[in-house]
Amino acid sequence: MKEFEMPRQNITDNFVGGDSANGLRERNNYEVTENKMQCEGFNPDIETPPVALNLRKLQEDDAMVEKLQHELDDKPIRIAVFGIATAHGIQSILDFTENVVHAKQPELFAIDINGEILKKVDALRLPNVRTLHEDAQNTSLEAGSVDLLIRDHMGNCCSPSIDRSANKEAVRILRKNGLSITNITTSELIRLSAERTIVPFETVSKELDKSSLQKLQTEFFDLSDIARSSDIETEKVRGLLLEIERGGSFAIFGSGKSDIDENVDIIGHGEWFRTLNDHINTWTSDGFEIEDIRSRSGKDSHVPKLACLRHIVLLKKI
Repeated sequence: MKEFEMPRQNITDNFVGGDSANGLRERNNYEVTENKMQCEGFNPDIETPPVALNLRKLQEDDAMVEKLQHELDDKPIRIAVFGIATAHGIQSILDFTENVVHAKQPELFAIDINGEILKKVDALRLPNVRTLHEDAQNTSLEAGSVDLLIRDHMGNCCSPSIDRSANKEAVRILRKNGLSITNITTSELIRLSAERTIVPFETVSKELDKSSLQKLQTEFFDLSDIARSSDIETEKVRGLLLEIERGGSFAIFGSGKSDIDENVDIIGHGEWFRTLNDHINTWTSDGFEIEDIRSRSGKDSHVPKLACLRHIVLLKKI
């Protein structure tokens, strides 16, 4: 592991991250990947799988499909989507629920903190789809009003605290026995990533003041937010694997210099990786039981690549 000395100042006083979602979508090329899938067919090794590919993977698991059908088959259902990678992903969700799960007359609520992606969804004029420019931690949906919740890598797009808070909201809006399809990438293999500087929790907690560490754990932001409100050379933070909680909870911002040279990374978006056990503890303590988990190893689209584990998880509210 390379040596690294954390800066001894507050990273920032205000991690807003309001525009980071668009940078994350652009960096991960979700739309390009989705279009390529439509033209060239299914590829299980895609590095940044859109929701359509994750649902295709789910279809390969007969047990998961049967559990979804048992609860939703031939019923009118309400769907909520927390976080949207691509506008056309909403159509993929509708196709899946109608053609695979065999639900009737699905009504879908697409929820995201970024208004630009919601405008793209609205432009598709999909029937029975309503966009909500809201925070997934606190939506306007009524308690117990949702039959199926989709979370597509949301846990990697926000800090641990936000993801845990959104999970409580997921439990609130789902009806009893309501289901959640959760796609998540976890950190078990991340230490095997080549050409990465890993900063262990002991160093992060020692070199950063309490307020800065708390922001890493609780806020949604990217390097542009850091640059606007601090004197830190943000490129020193880019691509580091910062362990922000004990036990394998990491934050990473953007990628390496090669990404910048290739004009791939626009703003150094933030991503967060926790262990699967950490997520399981969150789900079960809030009121979910695990129906099934389908896992696979892979590389993500960062440069250099990050080693990761991907999971499609089916949860039921108890």
